[in-house]
Amino acid sequence: MPKKINKAEMIFGLGAIVLAITIFLIGQKTKLIFFRGTTPGAAFMPYLTAAGIGLCGFWLFFKQLLNMRQSKKDKTNDKKDNNTEENKIKFFKKQDIKNFIVVIVSSILIVILANPLGFLISLTLGIIAMAKFLGTPSWRTSILVGIGSGISFYLIFDLFLKVPLPRGLFGI
Repeated sequence: MPKKINKAEMIFGLGAIVLAITIFLIGQKTKLIFFRGTTPGAAFMPYLTAAGIGLCGFWLFFKQLLNMRQSKKDKTNDKKDNNTEENKIKFFKKQDIKNFIVVIVSSILIVILANPLGFLISLTLGIIAMAKFLGTPSWRTSILVGIGSGISFYLIFDLFLKVPLPRGLFGI
């Protein structure tokens, strides 16, 4: 039986690879420091995240590529009807694409605005935007989630781990 090929996963994998490269290039452009002595710098977490996103993207893409090769081999050996429900390709729904774009745009804006506004402010604004556009029903809830995330991030990374974060125009 041919293996199921999911083109949506291939597209998502390529998108994840592009996102990882974009995050890395933006980090390079903003000249964030990866390590400051023996402590992680401001670029540590974005680069670590980009590496994780990139590896997951490669895995998704190449898994489906291998499935495609196996499927072609199986088709030459087995002439079955390709119109069965099992062999139909699933594509993203419009809502999935919208959610993906919101997360990508918000993440890129967080990185771009980190130096001028300060990382905590840009992170808080980005999380508010993501929460609102990804389905949180009220602005109040979105704002509380964003502020709570910003405060949590400040407590963990700035106070506890002593990671230097871009302070920006407002010094926050």
